[in-house]
This record gives sequence, structure tokens and C-alpha cells, in this order.
Amino acid sequence: MVFSFKVLKQFRFQSIFYKYWKKFALIIVLPILILNTIIYISYNLSAHNKIYSSFFRSSSLRYDNVSRFFDSMDQTFTALSENPTISDFFTLDNRPFSEGHIDILSITNSYLYKNTQLYSIYLYKPSMSYVLSTNGGAPIDQFRDLKWFEEYQKNGTTNFVIHNKLFDYVSKNEQEILSFCYGVYHQNSLQGFIVLNCQLKVLDNMLSSSDNDCYYLTNSDGNVFYSNNRDNIGHAIDKQYNYPTPQTNIEFYKNSSYFSSSVKLMTKPISFVTITFLDTYSETVQMRALLFITILITLLLPTFLALYISSTFYRSIREIILSLNAFDSSSPIQVATNEINFITNQITTLSHKNQNIEKELAIRMSQLQKAQISALQLQFNQHFLFNTLNLIYVLSRYEAKGKSQTSTAITLLSDLLRISLDINQNIVPVSSEIAYAKKYIEIEQLKYENMFNITWDIDEEVYDYKIAKLCFQPIIENAIRHGLQPLENKDKKLIITGKIIDNIIEFHFIDNGVGFDKKILQQIQDRLDDTSKLSHSTHIGLTNVHYRINLLFGEEYGINISSSPFSGSDICLRIPKVRDIPFDGK
Repeated sequence: MVFSFKVLKQFRFQSIFYKYWKKFALIIVLPILILNTIIYISYNLSAHNKIYSSFFRSSSLRYDNVSRFFDSMDQTFTALSENPTISDFFTLDNRPFSEGHIDILSITNSYLYKNTQLYSIYLYKPSMSYVLSTNGGAPIDQFRDLKWFEEYQKNGTTNFVIHNKLFDYVSKNEQEILSFCYGVYHQNSLQGFIVLNCQLKVLDNMLSSSDNDCYYLTNSDGNVFYSNNRDNIGHAIDKQYNYPTPQTNIEFYKNSSYFSSSVKLMTKPISFVTITFLDTYSETVQMRALLFITILITLLLPTFLALYISSTFYRSIREIILSLNAFDSSSPIQVATNEINFITNQITTLSHKNQNIEKELAIRMSQLQKAQISALQLQFNQHFLFNTLNLIYVLSRYEAKGKSQTSTAITLLSDLLRISLDINQNIVPVSSEIAYAKKYIEIEQLKYENMFNITWDIDEEVYDYKIAKLCFQPIIENAIRHGLQPLENKDKKLIITGKIIDNIIEFHFIDNGVGFDKKILQQIQDRLDDTSKLSHSTHIGLTNVHYRINLLFGEEYGINISSSPFSGSDICLRIPKVRDIPFDGK
């Protein structure tokens, strides 16, 4: 299964898995989704109709309860205002206030006992500036509940209902009440007010409902003065919800997320609004959860089927793909559109690669033959050359009457020629190559009168590893002749380092000379990139070193040059960390 995911990541939408998945999706997912959608819409319509029917009945019932409640308050007000004692209290201005107030309180208290919905009754006579209350009267400026009076002064209306809060000294709790304020008139003249206070919990009990419904009483300006959701009291709900303009008959409004109804009361400019939220009904919630689970299973089913079938297919071609992938990890896999194309492309690439290897082998054999011819041409009589150098050495010492710089140079040259002309050993330890390079540097120091400083920083663990013979000398010669020699009025330095980095030995030849000209550096780089074209020109030694390293160790090894004009150069020589080479050139 892990291999399947690797292939899926590699080929993505062109993989066999995705093709199977598309087929199963068309066969399974699409029909099931269409069927589920039809079932959901049908069930949703049925559930909405059922909820709407229930909402219609409950809204009508609540409206009847609200109407009876308000009618009860109106009837109580009518009975009080028509009572002779109460009527005389408001109409006879010349009677002292103390006369008859005991009878008035007795009458108002009797109405409290008759109507259990009432919490308290106020009688206010403006001419006396006094409020007579079943909870204790007081002058208007000292009375503890003046919200109804402030509402009258603010709007000038004498028939209204407000939400209020009073502290009950008996229960030591704050009570929420609805205050029904009625103006008392005589011959079209306002004589005073009768205020009937009813506890909100009484109305709550009458309108008891499930958590699905919210109901509101709004005044003429649309603000809520009563609701089972207390947070909405004092706010306008028409900005939150849509509901029809109430008429004398109840009106309903349907929305995708809620139903609402509204009706205007007969006796007051008050509307009763009920809202039920569809998302809170268990039928709707369960249906949506069932639809979600069904869609999830429907989407997973073709995925599992496609994985199973593609995994079965992958088991058949697993070894083929892994073998081809291991053959050449650098092959352009992205070119393949799917697994079959990948196998075909890799086989084609393998065939082309074999042809290229044969061509490259033929080219290198030709170059090797040329190198052998060149080597044969250089192999003239070595005994004659060394005997002649020995004769010159003896004559120079005889003439100088002892050891001199001439004899030293001849000795060093003889050693260098003996090593370089030895064609029986082309692979040497790094220590031998360093020793050879130091002899060459001694000759250069004699030639240039010690005008430059050489610093060696080679890790000892590098010494025993193998390298192609005569790699250091051409690089050092290039640094001295082209980098340090043209430098004027400056300390001439060459630093040679050798370290092992990730199983690769890196030698750096760093000088502070004049650096490479950009054009020349590009020409050298071109020759390093294409070693099949050797030429006899400037810096040919660098190209030859790079070419021999390529032949011995592979194209990933060789020379890399970093340089800029008048800032010195850094020539990096990279070879693998090996102690034994099967073909050592013998």
C-alpha cells in the first residue's frame, strides 16, 4: 500500500488509481448523491410542512392566550374606573385626599385577590401629585416606581404597556413586571392614571413553549417590551428577522431557517410576534447529519475500491518499476504520464543509454590511443638523458668547487624527470604527489628567488589515499605563472589545503594573484565541460588534469575554478576517497 501512495504522488491525476476512482465516482457517487439530494429535499419539505402546521397551531394558541391576558387587564381597568368610589376619587377635586382613601385601597386590594395575575395597582391623581398604591403610596416626586410616568411625559400617550423591574421588599428579590398604564378621562379631560402591574412570569407560564420558539410583544415603534428572550427587550427585532406587517388576522412568513407569525392586538397598538427556528428541530438536525454521513461514505467507497484494484495492479508491476527506477534515479520521470508510460520510457531510455555508452567508449578508446602514441613519442632514451644530466651536475660542482644552486636545480630536475617519465606507475599515494610538487616548487623558488610563499595544510589522513600522478604540478605551475608572477608590489602567497568532506577529498589551491580574465576563464570552463576536445593552448595543464581525473574516477570528479580579476583564484580538485584502484595504469 505504501508503494501505491508513492506512485500516486508521482503521477497524480494521470495515475491508474485516479482513473479507476473517476470511473467508480461516475458509477457510484453521482447516482447516490442525486438520490440523496432528492430524498433530502423531499424529507425537508415534508418536515417543514409538519413544523409549519405545528407552528401555525401553537402561534394561534399563544395569540389567544395573549389576547385573553390583555382583555383581562382591560376588564380590570374598566371595573376599577367605573367603581363609584374610584370614580369619585378622580372627579371630585374638592375632597381632601385623606377622606375615603381607606375604602379605595380596600377596593384595589380586592381586585388583586380576584385577579391573581396582578402584582400591584397604582392610582395617580395629577391635581394632588400623589400616587396611591397597594404597596404603599407617596407623593409623585418620592414614589419609587416612576418609569410609567416618565414614559407618559416622554410620549404623551395615556394607554401603553412597558417592561419594568421592581424590588420586592417582602421576597427581597427584583421582580420583572409589565406595567399597563390607562388614562382616566371625564368629559374628555384627563383626570389621572390607573396602572396595573403584572408579573412577567405569569405571562411566561401562559406562553410556555419549547426552546425552538421565541415570542415578542412590540409597541408601535417596533421595539420589544416583552419576550421570553430577555436580551431582546428594548431592541427592534425587525432588523434581525423578517415578519409580515400584522393585520387583525394572524399573518405568517416562511424562511429557509425560520418561520415567523405576527398579529396586531385589537385594543392596543401592540403586535405579537412568534419565531421558530428550524435548525433546532431534531428531525432537521438528524436528516442533515444522516446526509453528511451518507455523502462521506459515498466519497470513501470509490476511494477504497480504486486503492484495492490499483494495489492489485501495482503488485504485478512493482518489481519492474522499482528496478527501472533504481537503474537511473536521475531519469526524467516527470515526462511519463502514468505507470505504463513510465515503464515504456525507462526501457527506451535504457536502450538509448546503452547506445550512448557504446559511442562514448569508442571515443575514449580513440583518445586513449592518441595518448599512448604521445607517450611513445616522449619515451626517447632515458639513460642518455639521465647520464647527460649527471655529467652536467658533476661539471657544475667541479667548476663551483662544491654544491651550488646549479647543482641543486639539476638534482631536482633529475628527480622530477625520473618520476614523470616512469610510465609503469600512474596512480600514486597523495603523499608521493605532495613530495613531487614540493620538488617542483623548490625549482620555482630558485627561479624566482623566493618571491612567493607556499603554505601547506593537508590533513594527515589524506596521505594514504590514491590520486592520479602529476595532478598538483600543473595546478601549481598555473598559479605561479599566471597568478603570482604578474603580481606587483604585494606579498605573493599560495595556500594548498586538503580535507575529506563527505567521503570526497577536496584539494584547494588558493592564491592572491591577479586572477583569471573573464573571457579566458570561460574558455577554460568550456574545455572542462567538454573534455573530448583537447587543444594545445593556454592552461592546457588544467584541462589535462581534469580529463585524467574524469577517466579514472568519473565525471562527477575533477577541477572547479573560482576566480575574479585582481582578487586571486581558488582551484578546487575533487577526487573520491579510495585506497585501491583496480586499474592503476601499469
